[in-house]
Amino acid sequence: MGGTAIAFAWALSLAFVALDGGLALAGKPPAFDGASRAGLALLPWLVVAGMPRRGREQPRFAGLVPLAFALPTVGLGLGLDVASGASVTGAPPVLWFTLGGLATLLAWSLAAERARQAPRAALVHAVTWLAVVPGFAALWCALAWAPRGGGGELDGGAQWIETLAPLASPCAWSFHWTRAEQFAELTSADASRSFVVLGVGVLAWAQASWLAARERGARP
Repeated sequence: MGGTAIAFAWALSLAFVALDGGLALAGKPPAFDGASRAGLALLPWLVVAGMPRRGREQPRFAGLVPLAFALPTVGLGLGLDVASGASVTGAPPVLWFTLGGLATLLAWSLAAERARQAPRAALVHAVTWLAVVPGFAALWCALAWAPRGGGGELDGGAQWIETLAPLASPCAWSFHWTRAEQFAELTSADASRSFVVLGVGVLAWAQASWLAARERGARP
């Protein structure tokens, strides 16, 4: 994973947390009142972790790099959530959502690292990542979240996107449980969605691993 992407994600992740922390120290209302700071800190990492990567020769544990850089800011955000009254394991179960997000981040990062080992695997992973991670999230924001915010009604296709996107795209899932109007209403039952999103990331890793192994095995 490139240093530019890591620096961008780390700076944006820290900015989300630092902004609220600075306002709190100044005695002012938080910028994201009611939202999960851990979720906000995690969101940039979910975007960049599975991004297609170039080159084949990388350190053995390169897939762990995004997780290592994400842990400090996400952990700080989790601490702010708990300090603001969020329950660690109750409702909303901020710990389970955070752990699910970190595991999903790791799955997509490992998928990207595995895919870079073979050209065809890299191409398939790039298409998969583009469609699932930013693609579904963009559709969800445009067709479901924005109309809902404006008080509009959703048609059948938009309702389908509203249901499916937070189950497939880690970005849509993270934003769904992070945003202020949803976070306080979540229950332990909603945490089950994190297993579905994680499962999609694991499938992406399995696909990349199978294609890379098959392509490398076919070489003379």
